[in-house]
Amino acid sequence: MSDAILRFKLPEERREFDLAAKGERLNGLLFDLDQEMRNKLKYGKISKNTRDVLEALRTMVREEMAVIGVEL
Repeated sequence: MSDAILRFKLPEERREFDLAAKGERLNGLLFDLDQEMRNKLKYGKISKNTRDVLEALRTMVREEMAVIGVEL
């Protein structure tokens, strides 16, 4: 089994450290947002404009997650 060690120069790289340390939580947030948009699209009584916006946002989230290699 291999180990990976990330090193950060604090406090200069605090933002990068926080992103790395909280990545799982951010992934969960994106998953929850994706599911909420799915439910609104599938079951919600929404206008065409709202539908178009939700579909575009959902596509954007899913494409970006695919780029970084994370499946929703």
